[in-house]
Amino acid sequence: MSEPERPRLTGQQVRQVRKVLGLTSEGLGERVGVRSDTVRKWESGRYSIPYGVRADLVTVAQDRIAEIQDAVTALLSAP
Repeated sequence: MSEPERPRLTGQQVRQVRKVLGLTSEGLGERVGVRSDTVRKWESGRYSIPYGVRADLVTVAQDRIAEIQDAVTALLSAP
């Protein structure tokens, strides 16, 4: 299914994903290339969420998983 055929993300979905990833609105904004107030406006429903944000969130999640794996590996490797 191409992006325009998918329903747009809701603000609640963006907020839930952001919280699961352990990010502030500032942190998520930095990672997807928007200002923190844009993230807050998405979450409140004041701005429509562009279709490409879905893919951006998947990329951010993959990056966070890699960061967590690296941190755990470093902790377990420490004497």
